[in-house]
Amino acid sequence: MTLSDISVNDAIKGGKSLRDFLAHCLKISVQLIHNDWPRHHPVITVNALKNIIGDDLEHPSQVLLKSAESLIKGFPKRQDDADVLTRASSEGIGETAFVSDIWEKLECGDTENIELESAKIHLSSDRSPAVLESVAEYALTNIPEFGSLTYHLLRAFAFQNDPKGSWTFVRCLLQELKKVSLFEMHSGTEVRPKACITSVIAGTNQDHWLDLASVSRIWSSEYVRSDNYHREISNWLNDGFEKKPLPATDQKAPELADFVDSGNAYFVSLAEDVVNQENGIKKIPSLEALRTLAKRIQKKELPFIQDKIDLLLNSK
Repeated sequence: MTLSDISVNDAIKGGKSLRDFLAHCLKISVQLIHNDWPRHHPVITVNALKNIIGDDLEHPSQVLLKSAESLIKGFPKRQDDADVLTRASSEGIGETAFVSDIWEKLECGDTENIELESAKIHLSSDRSPAVLESVAEYALTNIPEFGSLTYHLLRAFAFQNDPKGSWTFVRCLLQELKKVSLFEMHSGTEVRPKACITSVIAGTNQDHWLDLASVSRIWSSEYVRSDNYHREISNWLNDGFEKKPLPATDQKAPELADFVDSGNAYFVSLAEDVVNQENGIKKIPSLEALRTLAKRIQKKELPFIQDKIDLLLNSK
């Protein structure tokens, strides 16, 4: 399937056409050759657009659909994902391929052989998502670089509804992991994402908004390696945030409160305004992160989320 098979005009009709269009955009986004830092990967923006579009499935936003389409057309695409699997198969899958072999290569910086080793394990596991979830665990040892990418990539894979189609996503994550030389697993703590939301909202660091929104959703999802994900997330939270309450406020955020209560299209209209700004597409991940945090904070604290939304919309 190509984007020419399902146009934006088809997607705005909703239903299967919309889902197929978004699934294809997500799959293309993880095949793109991306030379920036991992936290700016296109799959983050495309999945964030998908989440916001989902707030109004009856009237999918043509503006946001076109933004997703334009974004994935702006990068060259890897063409050799299948070639790596073919080479792995021709060399023999072997009987001693373990996920620990991938970890060892990550720890010693052996990026030359890591993709081939991962391909062998992927094939030996009958193309299950096991390798993807294992590599995701390693990515979460460095949440400032890979936390947002890991969440959005895992969700992009889940959206495909193809349990044996994880290789493209594995390779995407491995390509990004190669950009950082040091990985170290940590001990877990008792800190949970919910305890740190007010600390993040009290600040103006947009990276923190994005990271906390991402790990909060990983935390509340079910994965085979959830306990391991929780270990790394709790360690990062414990080291990075001082737990503190927000001050009392008499301000109100009625539109945001209505969104939390009824799930309306409030963020759809905001996102449409954002993408029409010069380079506004870069703000979409942060806007979608605030959308997530709004659902996880106490209602009396929503004015602080609204302040951050206004700050984002007015930033250059």
